[in-house]
Amino acid sequence: MHVCLSRLLKFSFTFQAHALYNSIAVRDKTGTWSPLIYKTQKLFWKGNSLITFQQHCDIGQRLDTQLVGTRAKARDTLTAFRLQEISENLKSADHNNMDKISNFIQLARTASIQCTDDITKLASNLVDTAVQILTPTPPCPFLVVALGSLARGEATPYSDLEYMFLIEQNTPETEKYFELLAFSDWKFPRN
Repeated sequence: MHVCLSRLLKFSFTFQAHALYNSIAVRDKTGTWSPLIYKTQKLFWKGNSLITFQQHCDIGQRLDTQLVGTRAKARDTLTAFRLQEISENLKSADHNNMDKISNFIQLARTASIQCTDDITKLASNLVDTAVQILTPTPPCPFLVVALGSLARGEATPYSDLEYMFLIEQNTPETEKYFELLAFSDWKFPRN
Protein backbone atom coordinates (compact mmCIF):
# COMPACT_ATOMS: atom_id res chain seq x y z
CA MET A 1 0.00 0.00 0.00
CA HIS A 2 1.30 3.41 -0.91
CA VAL A 3 1.09 5.96 1.88
CA CYS A 4 2.68 9.36 1.38
CA LEU A 5 4.86 10.87 4.10
CA SER A 6 2.46 13.71 4.91
CA ARG A 7 -0.29 11.19 5.69
CA LEU A 8 2.06 9.24 7.94
CA LEU A 9 3.02 12.38 9.83
CA LYS A 10 -0.52 12.81 11.09
CA PHE A 11 -0.10 9.52 12.94
CA SER A 12 3.15 10.73 14.49
CA PHE A 13 1.44 12.33 17.47
CA THR A 14 -0.49 9.15 18.24
CA PHE A 15 2.69 7.05 18.13
CA GLN A 16 4.52 9.53 20.36
CA ALA A 17 1.61 9.57 22.82
CA HIS A 18 1.62 5.78 23.03
CA ALA A 19 5.37 5.72 23.55
CA LEU A 20 4.93 8.18 26.40
CA TYR A 21 2.06 6.11 27.82
CA ASN A 22 4.13 2.92 27.72
CA SER A 23 7.09 4.68 29.32
CA ILE A 24 4.96 6.06 32.15
CA ALA A 25 3.05 2.81 32.66
CA VAL A 26 6.30 0.87 33.13
CA ARG A 27 7.76 3.40 35.56
CA ASP A 28 4.57 4.17 37.52
CA LYS A 29 5.23 1.87 40.47
CA THR A 30 2.85 3.77 42.77
CA GLY A 31 -0.06 3.80 40.32
CA THR A 32 -0.30 7.59 40.50
CA TRP A 33 -0.21 8.30 36.78
CA SER A 34 -2.08 5.32 35.37
CA PRO A 35 -5.59 6.58 36.30
CA LEU A 36 -4.83 9.97 34.72
CA ILE A 37 -3.58 8.32 31.54
CA TYR A 38 -6.68 6.12 31.49
CA LYS A 39 -8.96 9.19 31.79
CA THR A 40 -7.03 10.99 29.04
CA GLN A 41 -7.31 7.99 26.73
CA LYS A 42 -11.02 7.72 27.49
CA LEU A 43 -11.53 11.38 26.54
CA PHE A 44 -9.52 10.91 23.34
CA TRP A 45 -11.54 7.87 22.30
CA LYS A 46 -14.86 9.65 22.82
CA GLY A 47 -15.88 10.68 19.30
CA ASN A 48 -12.58 9.65 17.71
CA SER A 49 -13.21 5.98 17.12
CA LEU A 50 -15.64 3.57 15.54
CA ILE A 51 -16.02 1.83 18.90
CA THR A 52 -16.44 3.04 22.45
CA PHE A 53 -13.54 3.25 24.83
CA GLN A 54 -15.00 0.38 26.86
CA GLN A 55 -15.21 -1.80 23.73
CA HIS A 56 -11.60 -0.89 22.99
CA CYS A 57 -10.61 -1.90 26.54
CA ASP A 58 -12.54 -5.17 26.27
CA ILE A 59 -10.92 -6.06 22.94
CA GLY A 60 -7.51 -5.09 24.26
CA GLN A 61 -8.04 -7.23 27.35
CA ARG A 62 -9.09 -10.23 25.23
CA LEU A 63 -6.02 -9.87 23.00
CA ASP A 64 -3.79 -9.27 26.03
CA THR A 65 -5.12 -12.46 27.64
CA GLN A 66 -4.34 -14.39 24.46
CA LEU A 67 -0.82 -12.94 24.39
CA VAL A 68 -0.22 -13.76 28.07
CA GLY A 69 -1.40 -17.33 27.41
CA THR A 70 0.93 -17.64 24.43
CA ARG A 71 3.87 -16.43 26.52
CA ALA A 72 3.01 -18.80 29.39
CA LYS A 73 2.79 -21.73 26.98
CA ALA A 74 6.23 -20.89 25.56
CA ARG A 75 7.67 -20.55 29.08
CA ASP A 76 6.22 -23.95 30.02
CA THR A 77 7.70 -25.50 26.88
CA LEU A 78 11.12 -24.07 27.68
CA THR A 79 10.84 -25.24 31.27
CA ALA A 80 10.02 -28.74 30.00
CA PHE A 81 13.31 -28.69 28.10
CA ARG A 82 15.09 -28.91 31.42
CA LEU A 83 17.55 -26.28 30.19
CA GLN A 84 20.15 -26.98 32.85
CA GLU A 85 20.27 -30.68 31.93
CA ILE A 86 20.47 -29.82 28.24
CA SER A 87 23.26 -27.34 28.90
CA GLU A 88 25.26 -29.99 30.72
CA ASN A 89 24.64 -32.52 27.93
CA LEU A 90 25.75 -30.05 25.29
CA LYS A 91 28.97 -29.31 27.18
CA SER A 92 29.87 -33.00 27.03
CA ALA A 93 28.75 -33.46 23.41
CA ASP A 94 31.40 -33.85 20.76
CA HIS A 95 31.65 -35.17 17.22
CA ASN A 96 31.29 -38.70 18.56
CA ASN A 97 27.97 -37.90 20.24
CA MET A 98 26.00 -35.68 17.88
CA ASP A 99 22.68 -37.12 19.08
CA LYS A 100 22.62 -34.73 22.05
CA ILE A 101 23.11 -31.70 19.85
CA SER A 102 20.64 -32.96 17.26
CA ASN A 103 17.98 -33.61 19.91
CA PHE A 104 18.43 -30.14 21.38
CA ILE A 105 18.14 -28.51 17.95
CA GLN A 106 14.98 -30.52 17.22
CA LEU A 107 13.42 -29.54 20.56
CA ALA A 108 14.25 -25.87 20.00
CA ARG A 109 12.85 -25.95 16.46
CA THR A 110 9.63 -27.61 17.65
CA ALA A 111 9.20 -24.95 20.35
CA SER A 112 9.85 -22.19 17.80
CA ILE A 113 7.28 -23.60 15.38
CA GLN A 114 4.68 -23.84 18.17
CA CYS A 115 5.37 -20.28 19.29
CA THR A 116 5.16 -19.04 15.68
CA ASP A 117 1.80 -20.81 15.29
CA ASP A 118 0.50 -19.20 18.49
CA ILE A 119 1.72 -15.71 17.52
CA THR A 120 0.19 -16.21 14.05
CA LYS A 121 -3.17 -17.02 15.66
CA LEU A 122 -2.89 -13.88 17.79
CA ALA A 123 -2.03 -11.72 14.75
CA SER A 124 -4.89 -13.26 12.78
CA ASN A 125 -7.27 -12.56 15.65
CA LEU A 126 -6.06 -8.96 15.81
CA VAL A 127 -6.55 -8.36 12.06
CA ASP A 128 -9.94 -10.12 12.02
CA THR A 129 -11.09 -7.99 14.96
CA ALA A 130 -9.92 -4.79 13.28
CA VAL A 131 -11.67 -5.75 10.02
CA GLN A 132 -14.92 -6.41 11.89
CA ILE A 133 -14.71 -3.01 13.56
CA LEU A 134 -13.97 -1.15 10.32
CA THR A 135 -16.57 -3.01 8.27
CA PRO A 136 -17.40 -6.69 7.93
CA THR A 137 -16.81 -6.41 4.18
CA PRO A 138 -13.47 -4.85 3.13
CA PRO A 139 -13.58 -2.77 -0.08
CA CYS A 140 -11.58 -5.38 -1.99
CA PRO A 141 -9.99 -8.80 -1.49
CA PHE A 142 -6.67 -8.70 0.36
CA LEU A 143 -4.01 -10.88 1.93
CA VAL A 144 -2.05 -10.27 5.09
CA VAL A 145 1.57 -11.32 4.57
CA ALA A 146 3.78 -11.92 7.59
CA LEU A 147 7.30 -10.52 7.53
CA GLY A 148 10.34 -10.89 9.77
CA SER A 149 10.62 -13.62 12.38
CA LEU A 150 6.98 -14.64 11.91
CA ALA A 151 7.53 -15.27 8.19
CA ARG A 152 10.71 -17.23 8.91
CA GLY A 153 8.91 -19.38 11.49
CA GLU A 154 11.18 -18.05 14.24
CA ALA A 155 8.78 -15.97 16.32
CA THR A 156 9.32 -15.75 20.06
CA PRO A 157 6.79 -14.82 22.72
CA TYR A 158 8.08 -11.22 22.54
CA SER A 159 8.43 -10.83 18.78
CA ASP A 160 7.00 -7.74 17.17
CA LEU A 161 4.42 -8.18 14.43
CA GLU A 162 5.62 -7.12 11.01
CA TYR A 163 3.20 -7.58 8.15
CA MET A 164 1.94 -6.04 4.95
CA PHE A 165 -1.32 -6.00 3.08
CA LEU A 166 -1.54 -7.13 -0.54
CA ILE A 167 -4.65 -5.55 -1.99
CA GLU A 168 -6.42 -6.33 -5.24
CA GLN A 169 -6.98 -2.71 -6.25
CA ASN A 170 -5.59 0.65 -5.22
CA THR A 171 -8.30 3.32 -5.07
CA PRO A 172 -8.79 6.22 -2.66
CA GLU A 173 -11.38 4.09 -0.84
CA THR A 174 -9.07 1.08 -0.43
CA GLU A 175 -6.15 3.29 0.51
CA LYS A 176 -8.16 4.91 3.31
CA TYR A 177 -9.51 1.56 4.53
CA PHE A 178 -6.12 -0.18 4.69
CA GLU A 179 -4.50 2.85 6.24
CA LEU A 180 -7.06 2.63 9.04
CA LEU A 181 -6.55 -1.12 9.28
CA ALA A 182 -2.76 -0.80 9.38
CA PHE A 183 -2.85 1.82 12.10
CA SER A 184 -5.46 0.16 14.30
CA ASP A 185 -4.59 0.99 17.87
CA TRP A 186 -4.57 -2.02 20.17
CA LYS A 187 -2.75 -0.66 23.18
CA PHE A 188 -4.19 -2.25 26.28
CA PRO A 189 -5.29 0.50 28.69
CA ARG A 190 -5.63 -0.38 32.33
CA ASN A 191 -8.33 1.20 34.49
